Amino acid sequence: MKIKSTFTISFILLLAIGSMYGQTLKAFSKAADEAYMKKDYYSSLVYNIDALEFDSTKIDRLHAAAEAARNLNSYIVAEKFYEQVVALDKKDNFSLDKYYLASMKQSQGKYQEAKDAYNMYLTENKGEDAYYTQKADKEIKASDWALEQVNKTMEGVQVSQLGDDINTNYSEFGGIRKGDSLIYSSMRFEVPGDKTFPRKTYSNLLMQVNGISNDGLQNLNNPMAHTAHTAINSKNNRMYFTICEYLNAADIRCDLYYRDYNSSGFGDSRKIPSPINGAAFTSTQPTVGLDPANQQEILYWVSDRKDGKGKMDIWYAHITGDSTFSEPINLSAINTAENDITPFYHLPTSELYFSTDGRIGMGGFDVYKSVLKNGIWLDPEHTGVPINTSYNDIYFTLSPDGKKGLLSSNRVGSKYLDELQKACCYDIYDVTMEPIKIELLVTAFDKNTLESLKGATVTLKNLTDPGAPDIVVSNFDGNDFNYSPERNKDYQIIAKKPGYKSDSVSISTYGIDHSQKMEKKVYLETDKIDLDVFTFDKKTSEALQGAEVTLIDLTDSSKVIAKTNYNGNDFHFPLIRGHQYRIIANKKGYNPATATIDTREVKANTITQNMYLDIGDIYSFLPLILFFDNDQPDIRSYKPRTDKVYSETYPPYYARKEEYKDQWASKLSTEEIHTSDQAYENFFNDRLKKGKEDLSKFLDILISMLERGDQFEIFLKGYASPRASTQYNLILGQRRIFSVKNELLKYGDGVLKKFLDSKQLQIAEKSFGEITAPKGVSDNVNNQRLSVFSLDATNERRVEIVDIKKDDSRTKPVNRN
Repeated sequence: MKIKSTFTISFILLLAIGSMYGQTLKAFSKAADEAYMKKDYYSSLVYNIDALEFDSTKIDRLHAAAEAARNLNSYIVAEKFYEQVVALDKKDNFSLDKYYLASMKQSQGKYQEAKDAYNMYLTENKGEDAYYTQKADKEIKASDWALEQVNKTMEGVQVSQLGDDINTNYSEFGGIRKGDSLIYSSMRFEVPGDKTFPRKTYSNLLMQVNGISNDGLQNLNNPMAHTAHTAINSKNNRMYFTICEYLNAADIRCDLYYRDYNSSGFGDSRKIPSPINGAAFTSTQPTVGLDPANQQEILYWVSDRKDGKGKMDIWYAHITGDSTFSEPINLSAINTAENDITPFYHLPTSELYFSTDGRIGMGGFDVYKSVLKNGIWLDPEHTGVPINTSYNDIYFTLSPDGKKGLLSSNRVGSKYLDELQKACCYDIYDVTMEPIKIELLVTAFDKNTLESLKGATVTLKNLTDPGAPDIVVSNFDGNDFNYSPERNKDYQIIAKKPGYKSDSVSISTYGIDHSQKMEKKVYLETDKIDLDVFTFDKKTSEALQGAEVTLIDLTDSSKVIAKTNYNGNDFHFPLIRGHQYRIIANKKGYNPATATIDTREVKANTITQNMYLDIGDIYSFLPLILFFDNDQPDIRSYKPRTDKVYSETYPPYYARKEEYKDQWASKLSTEEIHTSDQAYENFFNDRLKKGKEDLSKFLDILISMLERGDQFEIFLKGYASPRASTQYNLILGQRRIFSVKNELLKYGDGVLKKFLDSKQLQIAEKSFGEITAPKGVSDNVNNQRLSVFSLDATNERRVEIVDIKKDDSRTKPVNRN
């Protein structure tokens, strides 16, 4: 490739070399290298192009031209030169040029070509340089991500270039709006009497008011240095800015300054003291934020000072007085190992916008934002297309109402000096954004009936800004309440109504980046009713002490209360008006007594319920189901017998209740977890625990009937979940049956053994293993969540006492001698 320099630039530059070189390849090459060493990349590129006129295949000159063009952000030129180097470099002396070829393609939005080039570099040179190997892997992911994002334009966002009255062929950047004023920096200025070639340009602060140029900032500019990067504090009485000096043709070092403003204008320029500024590093690009907790102003800026997280990092310090600042702190929650620059703090939303080349993005620098929530910065979010392109997108600022923004970019369409500097320069772009609207609908319900609750009052309380007034809405004709909460705030919704307990829920609008509707429901409980329960022997009508009474809320099944009274027969419970209940009274040797109470129509404050218990009937317990933990008893045993009794297996299984709940909930949404937890509570309490308790009651009644001479045959069935093999599960089912037989032998100090020995009590048994398990029960040993911890699996691991046959013909008095 041959690129001609414009208006005989090479001739003019050549004069600076000295006549002793002459117009030779060697002279141009030396001049190019000397310019590159001074970081005068433009001159270096021109000299290299002229050197290639002598030999267009000279690989070291092609490489040098590519490097100069890359550092000049001349992506197209750099890409062409890198392509030639990669094609000619048979000995792989310039292996990194493959990486930079990919980078130049990525910078132009050629994402698929960039991926292919990065993969070529990794295929041929992976591991040669750990940094570039890691970078190539990261940029491949970024290119994949960018391919998905490039056509996903953010809704309601438009980016347009500002006019020629702002943008020139030089760089304009760092624009902020303050009322009717537009303040920005421009690199179009030269120092009077500067004899260097090419001439160095410097930045000045400029301002427009209502679209007309205004020289109100002229006295802030330093004619012998760069003046740029403005930030104005929340009181509008101080402007922060930077003054910078050239270190060489490309590198600049900056210090932070400020000027206070009063009715007579700007005061003297003051340099912020050490350690914020320092001779060994640059401090630049200020913005002023606010600590939401104490309303103290915070200065954010960018620096390459030591002990940072990356190359250029964002730092911050509290502004503790008129001219005092706290120690600098690295904003490590946001910074990366690469460059994090141009911060802008948006006061209304506590959002920090910044640009970085250290995260997954579209290419070059992309604009991200992070939200400060309760003193913690949330994970940064990409601001999307069209704010971001494959080029550098920096200096994003936003108006207080969030409708208007400014952006600096060297994207396609930006102005430039000549073809070699096509992507060198930044223009300021206008960003218009539809305001993000959040609509919140709160609806109130009666918690007992789930019907709409009219006449409530709902308060929306701002938890993020405690000083903000509460928004209170009453609705006597309906149950809906409408609000428009602000972004990046935490709120509490409090609902009240006379005669009801208040209810509250929380919402957060943090991270919401598009207009949306939110809905929240509140449920208010009615007043309580006192329930008095008394237990009696049904046959004698005498007070029955030592009973247990359980109250189950049928309207809210999560609420179960059980009480035992060993010294009396009275029990007292609070009821919720509008709920339905079931009362169950139990006592050893007695059949349970049940009653149902419906409070929806009750107007009294007290309800009395008498419970009469009859002598026990063992048939009322059937089927009696006893549950086992996975592979219990005797894990991984192929023996059909066990020494364990059933009551030994119960405590460790019940102790795993929370583990079962957590394992199943691990893949559920927040909304699903409450329902899931309740289902597991019901299983462990209403099935597992009740089975254990019913077994004791059943055996007490059985013993009393055997002792009066009755003869029985009990049928036991064993089951298993399908997690193991069919044969193993048959053995496991048999082992579970054996543990229940052991329970019978040892219950009550072995009182049943004599009846088993005499065959007055006989046991029939059969193991079904997994045969009867429904098809939907998982047998996947690699998925314990389904095959071990699911309710489907837990319900299969059991022994059932399914039938009792009584032989009345053989009934006879028992000889107790």
